Amino acid sequence: MMSRADVVDLTCRLIGAASENPPGNEAAVVDELARIADELGLTCRVEPALDRGRSNVLVSAVPLRDGAPKVLLLGHSDVVPAGPGWTRDPFTGVVEDGRIYGRGAADTKGGVAAALVALSQCEVGEVDVVVAVTPDEEEGGRGAQKLVAAHPEWDVRACLVLEPTDLQVVRASKGNSYHLVDLAGVAAHASNPDNGRSAVTAAARVVLEIARWHAELTREQDPLIGPPSWNVGLIQGGSGTAVVPDSCRISIDRRLAADQTAASVEQELVDRLKGLGLESQGIVATVSTQMEMPGFVTAADDPFVARIHRIASVVTGQNLPVAGWPAACDGGFVSRAWPGAAIVICGPGDIAMQAHRPDESVAVVEVEHAVQIYRRTIAEICKESTVTPFRSGRSSIA
Repeated sequence: MMSRADVVDLTCRLIGAASENPPGNEAAVVDELARIADELGLTCRVEPALDRGRSNVLVSAVPLRDGAPKVLLLGHSDVVPAGPGWTRDPFTGVVEDGRIYGRGAADTKGGVAAALVALSQCEVGEVDVVVAVTPDEEEGGRGAQKLVAAHPEWDVRACLVLEPTDLQVVRASKGNSYHLVDLAGVAAHASNPDNGRSAVTAAARVVLEIARWHAELTREQDPLIGPPSWNVGLIQGGSGTAVVPDSCRISIDRRLAADQTAASVEQELVDRLKGLGLESQGIVATVSTQMEMPGFVTAADDPFVARIHRIASVVTGQNLPVAGWPAACDGGFVSRAWPGAAIVICGPGDIAMQAHRPDESVAVVEVEHAVQIYRRTIAEICKESTVTPFRSGRSSIA
């Protein structure tokens, strides 16, 4: 059995395999995952996902078996760019005062390291337990989409997502979509702006309408994941100070309720903009969707939720309530591909206070607890599956 130092070392090794996205350079961490799997005596399958070595990594105790039910422990290999403000090297994992520092420590390299160690400590059952690590989660989840598309034959019963929740059990997650609004006007000399049709002025009206819409959505409170939301992230328009701008682009983030789709939101956005009467003012507005990550909800009484909540409460000594998650993750793609699968998020680290920030870190004790939670979950599933056969159509793993 691996020691505390070994688990911390694996986390630091994964941090050291820099994998910023953008631009999407996960090849180094793919190679490191393969080496770690070999050292732990596990089987590793590397499957093409995107270009430049941005592969999906599937780690299991034995080679994956045709027809065997699957349980996924799902993490991602990419991290957001380090950015400014660090007081230490973001890609040298270091331990200080009981915390592991480095980009990806919380999101999700600490969780991935814990899952690999846990898997190496369990016996094989009738279920294939797979630690799946995908690229591109931070930019749209194309790795996870490739994963589910490549394996329609799989019988996935449950998925434990390794995103940072401070080891609180989460059974619901918002979705996420990105939308562009392209506005086309008419250019003119700024000495007589009424000869033109300003796309930037039209964009200002669109932004204010989005703000009003966002305020309306705050009334749609979901008890688990909160309301949907709009955020205008970028505005790009104009070609010069002395020119009436004939084009402007608005990039918008929409957080989705679990049952919403990007297509339905796009149509709502088109309808909303029609109400502004832009066309009658010489402005053409075009709406497009750039990305979608679906949300999910797993039933409160699902036995997989109950199992992990029980184990996490024992391991951590905290009986935290089962919660929802305001962010989006790759678990939604698993839920969409295998609607009967139970999806739960539970991982070391804090999404709000650590992930995507300078000096990102995760507590060593949380990584250690994650190993115990994952190991006990895997062991129970594998032990029980050798005694109780899976029933056709069963939606979860009790």
